Amino acid sequence: MLMVNYRGSIGSGQSSVDFLLGRVGTTDVSDMHQVVCQVIKENTHLDPNKCVLFGGSHGGFLVLHLSGQYPSEFKSCVALNPVVDLPTFSGSDIPDWAVVEAGFDYTPTLELTSEMFEKMRKASPIQYVPQVEAPTLLLLGKKDLRVPCYQGLAYYHALKARNVKTKVLMYDDNHPLSQTMHEADFAINTVLWFLENINHEIE
Repeated sequence: MLMVNYRGSIGSGQSSVDFLLGRVGTTDVSDMHQVVCQVIKENTHLDPNKCVLFGGSHGGFLVLHLSGQYPSEFKSCVALNPVVDLPTFSGSDIPDWAVVEAGFDYTPTLELTSEMFEKMRKASPIQYVPQVEAPTLLLLGKKDLRVPCYQGLAYYHALKARNVKTKVLMYDDNHPLSQTMHEADFAINTVLWFLENINHEIE
């Protein structure tokens, strides 16, 4: 299992976090992909035909990007309350996030210009839906204020319209899906989804 500390993630100081501003959806995604490729190259016992993706929130944003940008490399994907479409993120309790990550200044009275909308859409996983091949499971919280569930539902419907295998599990929970019974349920369903879609037999 890989957990990548991409440029823009926390743990390497404020300059690292600030580096991602205006580069979201590109630098973070390329860092993730580079690490995956390097690990497979250096560990020949790993089967590249069994690479799967799991992430939540910004991690969900990243795994959907990887699935769309590198469709032949990942066999299954699970995204938990993922950020899908930056221009429609205004319903979040942190509406400034999408604007600032895209490289723009935010004010509460901001109205998106066509330039801003275009750049934010280009940074969004939903633009890569036409390329997605990996069966995709979406884990969504009905009470999520951070990434409202309409983000994940929009992605689900976009995949369904293109006949990509997909499924949604909705939970009466908030952003991290932290209620014990929900954590257990989505963990089990995540494993089952991966096994089903990389042709493993469940013993």
